[in-house]
Amino acid sequence: HLSSCVERERERERVLTKNCGEALLIVAWPYYSWPISKTDTVVFERKESIMPTYLIPDDLISTSPSRCAGISKEHEIVNRIYACELISQAGIMLRLSQANISTAQILFHRFYYRKSMIDYKVLQVAMAALFLGTKVEESNRNLRDVLNVFDRVLKRRYLEAEEAEKVLDRTSKRYARWSNEVRKVELVMLRELGYTVYVDHPHRFILFYVRTLFGNGALSD
Repeated sequence: HLSSCVERERERERVLTKNCGEALLIVAWPYYSWPISKTDTVVFERKESIMPTYLIPDDLISTSPSRCAGISKEHEIVNRIYACELISQAGIMLRLSQANISTAQILFHRFYYRKSMIDYKVLQVAMAALFLGTKVEESNRNLRDVLNVFDRVLKRRYLEAEEAEKVLDRTSKRYARWSNEVRKVELVMLRELGYTVYVDHPHRFILFYVRTLFGNGALSD
């Protein structure tokens, strides 16, 4: 089994090397294959930028792993919106840029085109996506800070004002459980995405034009 995996990885590297110069790069993923797709290919659009743009196959958008696991389309959409709201609020509390928050949200969406929401909890994946997004955008935050802000966001949503102001205890069982789960999900996310975590989203260009046209950094923030 190990030798077959090695051969698959060599084949993947061979295809990558062969097609690197083409306008449209079709990358074979024999080992990190899509769980429900009939094809083992992922398409990358080759641009002028250094890194390729990650595209989800059309058939996988309508037949995501969560849908195949029994989750309805409406529930999946609600869960995705809910997680993106948590990531956005936590990112603001961590004083992250909008590009950083968007990167985390995109990583979150990518992951759930590989895995089901039944197998991996939405909250833990949202925390792991934000934690990984800070590394991708080179604005690292401690895992302790990420857990604390998510804890604060959840308390403000569902608890009284006095309870919401309490800081997550680092010696508590919940802190230890969250920490272990986020680290595990981060590794799974990297593996499932094939370490393709670069995001070339439009926010960089939009914010640049806002600063150029209005000359106001506060507006872009």
